[in-house]
Amino acid sequence: MKFVSTPTGFLMTLYGLNIVAWGAMLFFLLLGATPAMNHPSKDADSSPRNKWLEIDSRILNALFCVTGFGLAPNSIDEKRVTFTGEVALPTSLWKLSFVGYNRFDRPTWSTGTFIRLGCGVSLLAGVVIWWEERKVKKIEGPVVDVIDGKIRDGA
Repeated sequence: MKFVSTPTGFLMTLYGLNIVAWGAMLFFLLLGATPAMNHPSKDADSSPRNKWLEIDSRILNALFCVTGFGLAPNSIDEKRVTFTGEVALPTSLWKLSFVGYNRFDRPTWSTGTFIRLGCGVSLLAGVVIWWEERKVKKIEGPVVDVIDGKIRDGA
């Protein structure tokens, strides 16, 4: 409870709960466990199930992008490159091919595939950060706090 009461702990807990809740909703929608949302039919474009699949997918995509774009430790170093005056080539159109799709034109396999990839990349980023912190602690040692004349491990 002490971790959740800190601002960072609260935000991380809120983020994790959002991932779990929206992920569970997506799982149950894909599983077909919501028969009340299948009217006029399960595969109809106007069914509440398909609308919520789209909403859920976009929310999960945004949540995974937070870690990729906003919290990556190397983002600060990468932003410095833009001030060099060099202009990068534009992104190839084949890499942006899914941008033009809406929920009616998009291939059916893409939603599940890219949500899995987004989840996997976030997991990989967390593992890399943990691994690097571990190596730094082996060299520098644990963080030590001195409070009221007593030495405590800050980890």
